[in-house]
Amino acid sequence: MRRRLERSSDPIAEINVTPFVDVLLVLVVVLLVASPFLHRQINIDLPKEQVKERNTKAEERLIISLNKKGALFLGSEEFSEKELYKKVHRWVAAHPGQRVFIRADKSVKYQEVVHLMAKLKEAGANRLGLLVAEK
Repeated sequence: MRRRLERSSDPIAEINVTPFVDVLLVLVVVLLVASPFLHRQINIDLPKEQVKERNTKAEERLIISLNKKGALFLGSEEFSEKELYKKVHRWVAAHPGQRVFIRADKSVKYQEVVHLMAKLKEAGANRLGLLVAEK
């Protein structure tokens, strides 16, 4: 009988972690469900910054302009998409590693600029830059 009393008075050295794991899993599920809604509520007002121009010679760069009507220009000459991409492809082949800059009107939709960038990449222009007006 004495042995029984001694064994029962020993402290229990086991910790039950099941409730802790259950709570953590519930928190993970709540965060996974709530995270898509957090991104939809963010309003972004992009700032204007002063950007120092890098020392790039004018003859080493190609500037493509996109006006608010969606017309594409190379220099001051207007081109169709296909004509422009052919010219860009030839220019990139003649000037490997050089940058192609996009100058888009601020009222142009973001999707149009992204489309232009994707098409320029298809034409071989891997180094793209965006031109902005100084603040």
